[in-house]
Amino acid sequence: MCSCDNLDYYSEFAEWVADLRQSKVLILSNRDVTVEPRLRGEDYYVYKLLEQLKKSGIRADTFYLSKNRTKFYQQEKMNNMENIENVVKKYDVILLHCISPFKLLKAKFKYNLKLIMPVFFLWNKVSSAFFNLKGLLGNIFWQLIISDYIATSSRVMKGLRVRGILRKIYLIPPVYECKYCNPIENANKLRKLKKRLPRKIKVVYIGSLNDKRFPLDSAVRKLRSYGASVCTLDVYTTSPIEQETYAVSNVTVNIKKKILLDKEKCKVLREAHLFIAPKRQTTMDPSMSVMEATYHGDIVIRI
Repeated sequence: MCSCDNLDYYSEFAEWVADLRQSKVLILSNRDVTVEPRLRGEDYYVYKLLEQLKKSGIRADTFYLSKNRTKFYQQEKMNNMENIENVVKKYDVILLHCISPFKLLKAKFKYNLKLIMPVFFLWNKVSSAFFNLKGLLGNIFWQLIISDYIATSSRVMKGLRVRGILRKIYLIPPVYECKYCNPIENANKLRKLKKRLPRKIKVVYIGSLNDKRFPLDSAVRKLRSYGASVCTLDVYTTSPIEQETYAVSNVTVNIKKKILLDKEKCKVLREAHLFIAPKRQTTMDPSMSVMEATYHGDIVIRI
């Protein structure tokens, strides 16, 4: 797994950096991506993007709209449209993260702002409504207000083109690194697991608990078929569900309501053998959680 220090090898990123030279860049988000815990893979992606921009000599600042965060650190909170306009007018390029471009419609044309939107995931099916008048008018709107796009995968980039986006699209895949462990040791662990699983298997799932994303009963049935003498499934979630521990045959399930910090997540993933990922991508393509698990030497199984 490549680290963020190797991001310059992506020609698209180098091209994007070249286009940003001499520009003041602002990452505008509805939550602070620089503070742990980062609840979603998209937050980590934007955080590493910001980090690499600064390493490349690009002046990049971050501002966010306060939204149920308990930790704000030393960053400005903007709670109304007037504050947003007063901040963005100081910059040339605005990267929107989980912020509707409608909030900047007036400022976009008033201050000649360049708006960039990262796209993390697209549904596979294009609704027929896309091709009707409403879809056409919506497409014209996006062409006018969004200057450039960032796609996290070639599949996302292709999906944008299919949907009629004509603007420049930079293909910048997500990357992952962990400062708390050794990637060589993790790679050796993964190689050994692929040859043979231990009799006592430790499995981890991190994410929301619902039948569409993670059918828990199906996961337990599949783990029982692995033939391990003992199997422990640790589920870390923020879903509205009670913490509990129960056993089904040789599988012990531990449901824990907890948001893992980066150091805690490293420890959990390094101690695990298998990592459960949903069959379908939901919020990011490729999945950041799968990248994290693979980096820490876990075998990923889809359920």
